[in-house]
Amino acid sequence: MAPTAHNGYLVHVPGQIISAGSETLPPPDERENVKPEQTVDVDVPVLGSKVRITYMLRKYRHYKSHYWSWVALRADLIEDRNN
Repeated sequence: MAPTAHNGYLVHVPGQIISAGSETLPPPDERENVKPEQTVDVDVPVLGSKVRITYMLRKYRHYKSHYWSWVALRADLIEDRNN
């Protein structure tokens, strides 16, 4: 992701909701069997709407060890109940 890429409503989504959404994704250990980019639809009470969060599978390295995890890239508004 480029540093200037637009991340939509992600800044307005609380961390607990982002974390709960990532827990519904397949375990990162099974990365051979899943697409590297996944989406999850979640309800965000703060926004009063539903958003679609896009996650990307990323590899982290710490010395000689490698770790995989899901990282939230962007959130798009899919349902607005305020209008």
